[in-house]
Amino acid sequence: MATVKAVVFTGDGKHDVREFPMPEPPEGGLVLRVEAVGLCGSDLAQLDGQLLVPNGVYPVVPGHETVGRIERMDAGAAWTLAVGDRVAVDEILRCGSCAACRGGELGCRQMQLYGYTLGVDDGPGLWGGYGEYMAILPGTNLLKLPGDVPAEELTLFEPLANALNWATLSGIKPGDTVVVEGPGHQGLACVVAAHLAGAVNVIAT
Repeated sequence: MATVKAVVFTGDGKHDVREFPMPEPPEGGLVLRVEAVGLCGSDLAQLDGQLLVPNGVYPVVPGHETVGRIERMDAGAAWTLAVGDRVAVDEILRCGSCAACRGGELGCRQMQLYGYTLGVDDGPGLWGGYGEYMAILPGTNLLKLPGDVPAEELTLFEPLANALNWATLSGIKPGDTVVVEGPGHQGLACVVAAHLAGAVNVIAT
């Protein structure tokens, strides 16, 4: 039986590399061959047992800023994508049927988070980007990506999306002065988003 490797966080400040059977696509889902995954500050907290999301579990394959190519798709998959396509994986999988989902809000109580809420004992176990392959459930938002951009750069899709959302929620207007506290990768993405929103003075501290 073919096997693949993935990093597993155990919740006590430790991690190991484990072998898993090569996953089959979940019903209606697909298998992704991981090209690159971003390292988030929350991953470091997760390693030490600090779960910053509801319903997080251990042991778990972490990684939620994932870019890869579609390796296999279930015959019932509904995406307008094909094997070989390069995609970014939205970490949040919403139920689609609760009041929050129907209202276009973010408070889905049944949501799953890749790299956090699906553990190694759930199905194929490969639910995070810190592995050679990743299982993707139906209903996951997948963004098709260009093939000529380095995968490492494409992993910035998630912090940039966060930054654009924060710039929108904060109501930045052309001509504003904006202060960004903490110039990590999320903060630097906010600097970019603030400039795009029209800020003329952006101060990172």
